[in-house]
Amino acid sequence: MKKFFCLILAFAVSLGLFTGFGKTAASADADAGETTENKFVAAPLAVLEIDGEKSLAEIDEENVDAAIMSFTLTGEIADKDGNALTTAAELATKLALKNIAMVYRIENSVILEAFKAYYEASGLKAAAVASSSSSVLIAAAEIKNLNVYYIAEDISDRDLAAVAITQANAFGATTIILEGETNYDTVRYIQSRLKSVWVKTESDKVSAANALYLGGYGIVTPSVKNLNEVMLQISGAVKSENGYILGRSPYIVAHRGLTTVHSENTVGAIVDAAKSGANHVEIDIRKTADGKIVLLHDDDIKYAMRNADGTAASGRVSNMTLAQLKALKMSDMTSEIATLDEIFEAALTPEAQDLILLIEIKGEEAELINLFAEKISEYNIASRIAVISFYPAQILRVRAEIPEVPTAVLLYTTGGANAFEQAKAVKSGISMQYSGKGGMKAFYGEGGTKEAYKTAYEYFAKRGLPLWLWTYEADSMKEAVKNGVTGITTNDPVNYTANEVETLLVNETVEVNELPANGSEVTIKARTYSGEEKNVTTTAVVLEESGDTVKAVLCYDSGVFGLSSRAVTFKKVNKGNDPSGGDSENSGNNGSSGSGCFGSVGGTAALCGLAAVAIVILRKKREN
Repeated sequence: MKKFFCLILAFAVSLGLFTGFGKTAASADADAGETTENKFVAAPLAVLEIDGEKSLAEIDEENVDAAIMSFTLTGEIADKDGNALTTAAELATKLALKNIAMVYRIENSVILEAFKAYYEASGLKAAAVASSSSSVLIAAAEIKNLNVYYIAEDISDRDLAAVAITQANAFGATTIILEGETNYDTVRYIQSRLKSVWVKTESDKVSAANALYLGGYGIVTPSVKNLNEVMLQISGAVKSENGYILGRSPYIVAHRGLTTVHSENTVGAIVDAAKSGANHVEIDIRKTADGKIVLLHDDDIKYAMRNADGTAASGRVSNMTLAQLKALKMSDMTSEIATLDEIFEAALTPEAQDLILLIEIKGEEAELINLFAEKISEYNIASRIAVISFYPAQILRVRAEIPEVPTAVLLYTTGGANAFEQAKAVKSGISMQYSGKGGMKAFYGEGGTKEAYKTAYEYFAKRGLPLWLWTYEADSMKEAVKNGVTGITTNDPVNYTANEVETLLVNETVEVNELPANGSEVTIKARTYSGEEKNVTTTAVVLEESGDTVKAVLCYDSGVFGLSSRAVTFKKVNKGNDPSGGDSENSGNNGSSGSGCFGSVGGTAALCGLAAVAIVILRKKREN
């Protein structure tokens, strides 16, 4: 079998970055000293779970971004059996010197009290407590500068995820550590609602690859060695000059809806944003004089509303009744100002049923939150909502009255310490302007734009905060995507990303006539942001080989987007038993080679069969 060997680059301790490619398990050690250009952006943190002497040694041997460890009553760090490994103080000194984020696993309130005394005496400037205990996390959240992470198990569907989000909200946790079963859709849903996810996994290469595919912000493992190697290999699959691999597909947030077609904040703008492929709409709510909730960015209506003769209307939302506002037209002279009822009804239609509503609280009135909470309950739509606001008091009211709904404080461009302090004050995430006061470069790093985004991503990821930034235009969308911004609020949600790949569609197991080699091109199905399916060419990265079985990751690189799949197990079958079955639906020209092959190297028949089967299995899976 043809082998493809590539170069490897050791990535910075501060960021879990992917480079290298093409090593099988047998060749990994041989190439370990070689280097290549790093092509990974916003990689998940390599989180070392310190559970024994072996993992403790990896702090000096491997690239580690964060460490999670069990704290004891006596101020020591324990192994998985509860035996002391080292003192917390000694280990903290080593971790701080290496810029490794510290997360302490605390089992009960008694141990938390011991940890609190240690933490306050230690002089540590930043750390986090992780626990599944409500009492521990509620108390830990009140400790100054201490972050909290919620540990959950077996969160494998949207309903369970919504419950976990509610639990995390109660503690002010922006990161959820998933230690049991989960899947891509669940992780993506949790992170769509302003949370970040850390996934716990085993230390083998296949487990590491599957964890990477989930798109979380961190991967927790008792050994990061194989995780680092897989990350290096995946980066090497990037072939285009300007290509890269993303840690996760970004969320596209349509600012005030699809305003390139409709007036802002209208029903049409919201529904058509969903149809165009936006994951979220960012909308603004205000209270009218007669206690109704409507959508408009400014209180003064003159910029957005018109009289019957087309002239600019005058007045303020807060001083007008709903009837007075409905008597006017929006600037397109067709639509009317939308009520929250109308928006919720539209969001529940099939066209917009997957859309997340990112709702900015514009007014400062306490009654606005009361009315908002009533509407959410009436429409049973809490699982589709996240809230942002410049007003800390309103965020605190939302957290108290609507505990199911995640929140984030809106900030103009600022430094990480200031942002974290403001988020901590209201136990929420952040949504920050990217372009103010000199932009990201003025606050993060000393290099160019790319370095600034890297620095910002590292700072927030190590503190459990996802990176959501606003507001990008058509000409700056590329900057946001290629620098790994998690949530991209944009005035142009269609032109740049609508037809780009959001998700790779691969099956767990595929039967083939010939096993793939490193570097083999394979065409698979992918889904775009606009919901269409299309064929894309990927590069096979072999992780393991054993007899008639190969386990590999498929890496997609368009030069605009780059993603890696879960590990696919390829099983060789007898050549006389063609897995494609010779069926006309499966043997036609569905690939880019023009020969009926699906992007196979050299057009070999075996890999044509491989890709055809992969497509067929995916079709069957969706039909079922």
